[in-house]
Amino acid sequence: MALLAQDFFLGRIPESERLDAACSIVAWANHAMDSVLEISFAAAGGFWETVNRILGIIWSVASSTPYSVALGVAIAVYYYWNPPQPDKGCKPKKLDKWRHTYVGCKIGFYSGASMTAIIAVLKEVADALGLGTAEVEDIIATLKGVDCGFFESCHACACRHYC
Repeated sequence: MALLAQDFFLGRIPESERLDAACSIVAWANHAMDSVLEISFAAAGGFWETVNRILGIIWSVASSTPYSVALGVAIAVYYYWNPPQPDKGCKPKKLDKWRHTYVGCKIGFYSGASMTAIIAVLKEVADALGLGTAEVEDIIATLKGVDCGFFESCHACACRHYC
């Protein structure tokens, strides 16, 4: 997976295969970061908290590149076709808003707040054009997740807001 990510970021992936590659990278990175976050919040002491903050700083720097656009779009597309599900312990009052917060957290973590806002607005524009039901509350729910990824798992963030 590291070689695929390297080829993607260096522009070695043919344009026709970039979306599939980005989705694969994002899925792998999401799983890896969720694992790191779960470990970091379960572990006692400051080591994992430090690791988590360092990873957050690295991703913040990486998100300033043009590839943050590709990652943000890939995350949005991936979760559109593979909607996240809450764990059994979390019973969201509004599943749609829970999902928006979860995806906003993922996009915010990997691509930054501005990209999250742009994608949230574009998603609602697409909904208004017939893809779904456009709601301003969806944009607000998406933006609630932006800062969570650096301090808690996206699942915990979405549950805190909508469970």
